[in-house]
Amino acid sequence: SDRKTERYRTYLTDVGAIGNGSARLGQDFTNYLTTPALKLEDLDAKLGGYIQTAEMHVQRADDLGSPGPLHNAHEGAIEALQFRVNGLRGLRTAFQQTADAQEASEGESRRTAERMGVTFETPDKEPFYGGTYFPPDDRFGRPGFTKVLEAAARYYGEHKAEIRQTTERVLQG
Repeated sequence: SDRKTERYRTYLTDVGAIGNGSARLGQDFTNYLTTPALKLEDLDAKLGGYIQTAEMHVQRADDLGSPGPLHNAHEGAIEALQFRVNGLRGLRTAFQQTADAQEASEGESRRTAERMGVTFETPDKEPFYGGTYFPPDDRFGRPGFTKVLEAAARYYGEHKAEIRQTTERVLQG
């Protein structure tokens, strides 16, 4: 019926707009991370805004509802949008911890950071990369945390199946 067709068309337009907005948010964030001389205080404020926007995308998608047969796909879209929110929150926490460490003396910050381990995990909480110290910026002959984070995200996106297989072998002993 025409009414049903219009309901599907409206839903697809609306969910497409939300998805495009989320993709733009991700691109904006990626571009922002490459800002020269980026200060952690500025990044924290910007991340707060990105998180609010991403939460708004989740809420808008949740409010849409979905035409019957698209229920599972709709739930998957909400889950993907929530994944962005969770990732941004995790990044904000990590950057805040980095800022807190920088406030301590350089020597104490370095000793603290060397004792802390950083583990990158799949969405299923399975580790796939880790290290003991990532300086906030490139120094000590090591890439900064932002570069490591971007590389880990890129690698995960391009090698999910390989990571899954390797993780299973490692966890099985």
